[in-house]
Order: sequence, then structure tokens, then C-alpha cells
Amino acid sequence: TLGIICPKVRQGHAGMGAAREKVTLLGRVCQGPRIALLPLEALKLYLLLLVDAAGIGTEHAIPVPTVQRALGRKISVARILDLGKTLEGDGLAAIRAAPGGPSSRRRARQPLRLYYRILRPDA
Repeated sequence: TLGIICPKVRQGHAGMGAAREKVTLLGRVCQGPRIALLPLEALKLYLLLLVDAAGIGTEHAIPVPTVQRALGRKISVARILDLGKTLEGDGLAAIRAAPGGPSSRRRARQPLRLYYRILRPDA
């Protein structure tokens, strides 16, 4: 299922160094008090973004429909951004929404994407 939600996992885009860094970061986050206080949806969003990210501390993009498939199709962009504020307040991730991807003549509006950075909690 994770490969459906996050194609980068299935395709193996993240190198071993990045994967180790993510596991180390997740271990540190899990040892702190923050994780127990996060709403379940915020935790799911954090895990999705952590898996999707090619690295820690750099900006990445993920289509909103991908996030909606992971968190529930009825979740609004506003709710996702609210969850992002929670993650940012805890020093876990910074998230913003903006149009992204190539536009086409048939579809004048560009699909909405989330741009995010996984933060180092102690940085």
C-alpha cells in the first residue's frame, strides 16, 4: 500500500544514506515527548512526508491528491495546512501549498502541490 501512496518508495529514489538519515531522525523524534502529543492525522502526514522526502532539510513537493489518498479523500487542503502548522510548531516539518507541475492547454489550472521540508527537531 505504501508504494501506491508514495511512488518514490516503490521506485527506490532515496539513496541508502538518505534512508539511514530518515530512520535516525525518526528514532530521535520517537524518543521525544512531541510524538505522543501529535494528533493522529498530523502523525500520518509527518510519516508520509518523511517517506516521500529525498532528504532532510531540503524542499520537496508532493501532489495534494497523494496526501488525500493517504489521509482520507475528504480531507481538505485547509485541514492539511493546519496539520502542517502543528508539525511546524513541533519543529518536525514546514509545509506550504502552491500550484505546481507542468500546465497543459487542456487544463489551464495547475494541480495543487504541497511543498515541504522535513526539519531536524534539535536544529
